[in-house]
Amino acid sequence: EMTVPVFRFAPSPNGPLQRYVKNSWELTTRADIKAAIMNYGPVATNMYYDDPYYNAGSYAYYCPTNFTTNHGIALVGWNDSMNISGHIGAWIVKNSWGTSWGASGYFYLAYDDAASLDNVAIFTDIVPPNTYSTIYQYDPLGMVGSMGWGGPTGYAANRFYPTANEEIVAVSFYAKVPNTSYQISVYDTFSGMTFSSLLGTKSGTLTYAGYNSVELTTPIPITAGNDFSVVVRFTCPGDTYPVPMEYPVGGYSSTATASSGQSYISYDGSMYQDMTSSYTNSNVCIKALAKLAGSEGEGEGEGEGETTPCNVMEACPDFNSEGTLLYGSFGWLWSAEDADGIGITDSWE
Repeated sequence: EMTVPVFRFAPSPNGPLQRYVKNSWELTTRADIKAAIMNYGPVATNMYYDDPYYNAGSYAYYCPTNFTTNHGIALVGWNDSMNISGHIGAWIVKNSWGTSWGASGYFYLAYDDAASLDNVAIFTDIVPPNTYSTIYQYDPLGMVGSMGWGGPTGYAANRFYPTANEEIVAVSFYAKVPNTSYQISVYDTFSGMTFSSLLGTKSGTLTYAGYNSVELTTPIPITAGNDFSVVVRFTCPGDTYPVPMEYPVGGYSSTATASSGQSYISYDGSMYQDMTSSYTNSNVCIKALAKLAGSEGEGEGEGEGETTPCNVMEACPDFNSEGTLLYGSFGWLWSAEDADGIGITDSWE
């Protein structure tokens, strides 16, 4: 079982932190979705649902019209040979309407459905809330948009002011497109709109777009009262706005705020400008994840030293009368427990 609570309704934003999600990846191809199901578990997405497009006899759904999505679902498997209204191939879907609906709560969704999967995501490396002593950030609302200078590469930095002796163990940020390459550099000194006294660096390429947490090869010590800066070079293939930003948008992120001395941007990585000089109440989406100096593991108590991915429990019957997998299909039955070990039904709504 997994020990991550799954809520039928979203918890209060003012409630206690349940878990820290280190990665939230956007999936854009059928192959990526299948690989994510195999490697990580159910994939969150959406669809347009209306009864006339659902065949209760075969538990199959196909809508030929591109309506606005109105329903959240979880993809748990697939059947490449399933025929729905002449369309070959379908996802196996876990719905949120209980086991009395569909095939014990599951149904088929045609690959060719015209009103589904406009947002597809997988959440990985879910860790206890006390894994990190401090999350240094200026973007609590997350990425709203991005900016750039007409090319695929841009530089951005956040300057942080620690209040404890800690170690930076990871850096988190958003990749706008798949195969975004990055270079992380942590500096001790900022003067004259340039960074110096390099403390550590790491570079790589991210397979998926979305939110990514990159573990540093060696933890970087920081000292209370001594500011440090995290600089990231973003290179987004085929995109000209590579730097992720948080800024106020009415009805969505209207409470976003920023101050000078927090975020900096540069087109070439040499001279920087304060972001607020060009973008009011805007910050760069870069976080530094810290642990208290000398601490080990990923938290105390439940889940210590381990992430909590979903685990496969047993093969999922692919809706035939014998309860066995149909030819060419693949699926999983997923189980979850809450923090007290009580079984609960998963739901993406």
